[in-house]
Amino acid sequence: MTEALPCFLDIEASGLEPGSFPVEIAWSLRDGTINGALVRPHPEFDMDSWDPRAEELHGLSIDYLEQHGEDAGVIISRLRAGTQGAPMYCDAIAFDPHWLEILWMVSGAWIARGDYPRLLAAYELFSDVSEAPIQAMERLREAISRDDRSLRPHRAKDDVRALLTAYLMRKKNPG
Repeated sequence: MTEALPCFLDIEASGLEPGSFPVEIAWSLRDGTINGALVRPHPEFDMDSWDPRAEELHGLSIDYLEQHGEDAGVIISRLRAGTQGAPMYCDAIAFDPHWLEILWMVSGAWIARGDYPRLLAAYELFSDVSEAPIQAMERLREAISRDDRSLRPHRAKDDVRALLTAYLMRKKNPG
């Protein structure tokens, strides 16, 4: 039996200012499968908080999200079913919990005990290396991005894939 992997989460948003909202989410499962979705804008989202600089980074427009995004309820159902309350690791611990909470709230999903994922800083998984954990994680991610040109920065699925790959590289070659 193979060892279960940690679950990773990444959320792209409309900006970093108050009122910003999630536009894309991705997560990995314990077997390494990566799922994700574009988020259809919800009526409760503050569309005035849309930051054109964020759109430049992730390349997702409001029109594109309205056409290709999924409803928050569908996304949260898939996340809940796939991760089953497992802790999730994210690299933007200052922002991702807030955006996940917004997505969960507008989904209308009931939060049962143990149902809402506990979010942890991804760098915690790199704490046993000789250099500082944040620097170790970033160094591995940069190397992965250089080696794999198909990874698009600031796209949730690719960011989760980079985190998962960095974790697996660290496990294979600790320190």
